[in-house]
Amino acid sequence: MSASSASARWVLAQLMTTGRVRRGWLGIAGQNRPLERGLARRLRLAQDAGVEITGVDASGPAAAAGLAEGDVIVSFDGRPARSVDDLHRGLNRWPIPGALDVTVVRDGALRTLAVTPREAS
Repeated sequence: MSASSASARWVLAQLMTTGRVRRGWLGIAGQNRPLERGLARRLRLAQDAGVEITGVDASGPAAAAGLAEGDVIVSFDGRPARSVDDLHRGLNRWPIPGALDVTVVRDGALRTLAVTPREAS
């Protein structure tokens, strides 16, 4: 099944069960970013990319949790985050039960923060 058909099925199921599409929201803007091979090796990451935070909504869950511009998200809710699409998939399930662990690379080190997504409006 292709990613687009899986997305279409998910949207249709949401519309049929709740009458609308419900997603989690972190309050960030991000872009895919390759990780330097040496850094990934030193941090023992099995991936070669993450999501660089390029903007943080001051009133959003990410800001409240301490995420900042320049952080590179490498894990979201215990799953690798290699791309913005990985984050979107992680936020598609609703309701999200509470705080989720988000691991970022900041200043050359790994840091894990608990973020509680809100429903996207």
